[in-house]
Amino acid sequence: MASFYLLLYRVYFVLKDSSVGAHLRQWKRGGRGLDQIRRLLQRRLWVQVQSGLSREMWMHLSLPGEEEYWRGTHEPDVQNAISAAVRPGYVIYDIGAHLGSFALGAARLAGNSGRLVAFDGDPENIVRLRDNTWRNGLEDRLQVVHAASMVPHFE
Repeated sequence: MASFYLLLYRVYFVLKDSSVGAHLRQWKRGGRGLDQIRRLLQRRLWVQVQSGLSREMWMHLSLPGEEEYWRGTHEPDVQNAISAAVRPGYVIYDIGAHLGSFALGAARLAGNSGRLVAFDGDPENIVRLRDNTWRNGLEDRLQVVHAASMVPHFE
C-alpha cells in the first residue's frame, strides 16, 4: 500500500506544477481529481527512510511537508556528525527529538548496549516518536520523554 502512495505522491507533484496540471485544473473534474489526490496524500503513511542516518527505518510521515525525513536528506551535516560520533554502548540525549529522524538512527548506532533518551515537548510529536520507536523495535534502547523546558522570564 505504501508503494502505491509513493507513486501517487510522485505523480501528483509532477502534475501540480506542470502545464498538464494547469490544463487539468481548467477542466472541472480534473481539478477535483488533483484535489482528491492531494487530500489522500495528506494522510500519514508508514514509509522506510531512503537514505541517511535512519536509512531503511520506518517512520509515520505525511509526505507533502515531511518528505525530507522520508528521503533522509534532513540536515545532512548533523546526520554525518552523529554517524561519526556515536559508537555502540553510548548514551545519547536528543533534546527536541521531533519525530525521531536523528534519534532512530542514533539508537541503532548505539546498539543493544547503548541507550538514547529523546525529549520533545509537543504531544503530537511524542505520539509519533513513540510509534516510530515501536515500529523499528527500539523500545529497549530508545526512551521517549514528553518534556519541555521553560526558561523563566525575569523582569
